[in-house]
Amino acid sequence: MSEKDTEQPFSHKAPALNEGHPSNIDYAEERSILALHSPVMREQSEPRDGSEPLSLWLVGFCFVVLFWGGMYLGQYSAGFGSSAFDERVGAPMYLGGTASGMAPSANSALSKADDPIARGKRLFVANCASCHQSTGLGQPGVYPSLHGSNVVNGGGGHLVRLVLFGAQGPWTAKSGQYNNAMTAWGSALNDKQISQILSYIRQDFENSAPPITPEQVAAIREAEKSRRTPWTYDELMATPDELPEPADPNGSSPTSQPARGENPASLESTIVVQADS
Repeated sequence: MSEKDTEQPFSHKAPALNEGHPSNIDYAEERSILALHSPVMREQSEPRDGSEPLSLWLVGFCFVVLFWGGMYLGQYSAGFGSSAFDERVGAPMYLGGTASGMAPSANSALSKADDPIARGKRLFVANCASCHQSTGLGQPGVYPSLHGSNVVNGGGGHLVRLVLFGAQGPWTAKSGQYNNAMTAWGSALNDKQISQILSYIRQDFENSAPPITPEQVAAIREAEKSRRTPWTYDELMATPDELPEPADPNGSSPTSQPARGENPASLESTIVVQADS
């Protein structure tokens, strides 16, 4: 047998791993690389902080708050006037004076900080401007204008009763016909605050009427203490529009005003009897 015949046939089997092969590749491996890595490829990427979308509920809530804030500022900002809440601004008014010629007495020189008209303006803006507006023009068909109002410029009795107990139902005003309700401020504001508001609106908004004192408000409040419901237009117009006389500087009490339904003659006779005694 020749040397050629005794030569071993060539083997196509790759050498085993780490058997001296220069690349250390295991050619006997029959599994797919893609199959081995498919579980890893199915994994999702890790989330990152700061990229989460905003909640629609949060966006809606912020929008509602901004809308409400704009409406609030629009109604209670007094037109964003720099003098709306400045107590130093306002024509001086003395509770003992009159609309046309405000002649203060010797001891009635009030400082501007204590000016009842300036305080009345601040109270009006805080409590009344949401309906009647800071300009006093009201809202057409909803709330009447205070400009040249017959009730505002009247004797004052109707105006005080209206503010104390409110109103409801159809209403006839100089600015037109209305059918709405007015808040009763008698339980929220004291006599002094109501008198300041009413004195202010009787001097502003093209009005010219004497101021109203806290004592006059208190007298009407006492006369109508049994009332529990708002006024209708006809009910209010049936009451006296005159205000009780202001307190005498010498200390005598003002003339009492009869309550609704009370006979003025009987009240007068009672006063005479008391005077004679």
